Amino acid sequence: MPNAWAGVLQPPLPNGQPGMFQFGGNGDGTLVYPGRPDVIGGKTDIPIASIRLKMIRECSEIYEYLKIVSDLGDPTFALQTAKKLFQNANPSIMDGWTYSSNKPPEAIYSAREALANQILKLKGTGTGLPQNTALPAVSGSTVQGQVLSSSNGSWTNNPTSFAYQWSRCDASGANCTAIQGATANTYTLAAADVRSTMRSSVTATNSAGSGSAVSAATPIVSATSQPSVCTLNVALSYSGSLLTLNFTLGSLTPQT
Repeated sequence: MPNAWAGVLQPPLPNGQPGMFQFGGNGDGTLVYPGRPDVIGGKTDIPIASIRLKMIRECSEIYEYLKIVSDLGDPTFALQTAKKLFQNANPSIMDGWTYSSNKPPEAIYSAREALANQILKLKGTGTGLPQNTALPAVSGSTVQGQVLSSSNGSWTNNPTSFAYQWSRCDASGANCTAIQGATANTYTLAAADVRSTMRSSVTATNSAGSGSAVSAATPIVSATSQPSVCTLNVALSYSGSLLTLNFTLGSLTPQT
């Protein structure tokens, strides 16, 4: 295979000295070299990026990402990411301080991806926080002992998990208090819930974070229904030697 660098050739310098390829060396500071078609193919000369230019480009891109994250309001995240990559700081007479890194390329790419995701999160685009578009809904009979169920509602940004919290509220649906341990999407109404209303809070989570939404209040919870008591009226009468008993059905009285 031909050596691509054999196609790197400058015209002779004005003072008659040979071009950089003939001169050799690695300290000339050149970022782009001309590539000759007779060596690298094609029909026209094209620039060939030096390793030096590629490294400058990598570091510049990391710096830009760090600067954007910091400017968007999270300088702590930017600083922590930079410290993980560039742990060696050395004083330099010419440049003040220089920073070097011995991390593998995978660490650079991983840090850049994390910075990109943080930029999207801070700007509220891409994979942002879950946003509720339809409130959770509670279904079921609001009678002591019955089971209520909560839907998840509708969300943007593709939540990957949901968490639940049931609350007991006053008759108007205000002054709600979270019920300890009631963290499933179903809840069995207890005696303490009678004469109260209920709400379900749903928290949706994805890789960017979480968002929450609360259902409308249920109707007021009533006590468990009890059997009704039937009253029977008995009348005793005499007619001569005949004794008569008269039975009449009284009212049905529900027990509470």
